Amino acid sequence: GFSAEDLKMLGLLAGTALALTLPAAGPASAIAPVARAPAAVPARASLSMGAVGADDFVPDMQRRTIMNLVLLGGAGVPVLWLAGGYIYFLVPPGGGGGGAGVTARDALGA
Repeated sequence: GFSAEDLKMLGLLAGTALALTLPAAGPASAIAPVARAPAAVPARASLSMGAVGADDFVPDMQRRTIMNLVLLGGAGVPVLWLAGGYIYFLVPPGGGGGGAGVTARDALGA
């Protein structure tokens, strides 16, 4: 098993990794999208000019749901691992054992 000191160090490393990855997303998300005027659509635009690929394959809803669950499961494991280590670092150490200390005595040694 791991000692409490090892777990604290693991929590510190996980928290540091989390703290280093969050600022990387900050500046990109702070930039507001630029509003543009919609492009002029020709009067005789055909409906065949869609965003569908050449083979016209669109996954059904069940397959899309499964893909979303796989994505969430794959991304959720490292996120929860890092968040757990960060939160564990903030938890104070437990009471611990005893038996290693010296019992207090009065002036007479009793």
